[in-house]
Amino acid sequence: MQQIGNQIQMIENQISIYENMLQNTLSLPMQVWGEVEQNLGQLQSLVQKGQAMAFSMGNLDDTLKQRFQSYADFAKNGLPEAQSFSTMYQGWSDTNRDTISSTLKAAGYTSDQFATEEDTMRQLRQHSQSAEGQKQALQVGHEIAAQQVEQMQKLRGLVSQQMTMMGTWYQSEQTKSDLAQSKREKFFGATKSSTTGGDELSVDF
Repeated sequence: MQQIGNQIQMIENQISIYENMLQNTLSLPMQVWGEVEQNLGQLQSLVQKGQAMAFSMGNLDDTLKQRFQSYADFAKNGLPEAQSFSTMYQGWSDTNRDTISSTLKAAGYTSDQFATEEDTMRQLRQHSQSAEGQKQALQVGHEIAAQQVEQMQKLRGLVSQQMTMMGTWYQSEQTKSDLAQSKREKFFGATKSSTTGGDELSVDF
């Protein structure tokens, strides 16, 4: 009887080991992933409207140089051919306004996602509390890490766009200052018109 009891105990232990192994290999019934690619694509699309300068532009520096000439350009060439000051100023204004508007839209877009993101985090918390084995616990950890990466990417996008907006604004202000200085130097450095060769004015008292 003692021997049979020991065998039964061994079998129960083996069954317990197999159950534990099976539990550790269970996958989550439903995994939760944020829509990273779609969200970032929408964020990039929002900041590329009209004449806006966007952080996702590959030729951002070159575009800034084209739209906002430097002091050296004005001193050497003056205003671009066939452009008036009012036309240039309109372009600068449109670029600044569209960039500011796009930045605010991007901020609003991420704010609108708070409810969806909280729903995602609620599901992740439920998965964390109900994880039964090592594999499920690891899967929950991966989901949370992916969610953190998505949030960091969105934050990077917003910060980059804010820096782009500030850089565009400062560049436009510098361009206005450069143009004004160029015009002042041309005005004060212009050759004086000759006043000789005219008739003398005589006044009899």
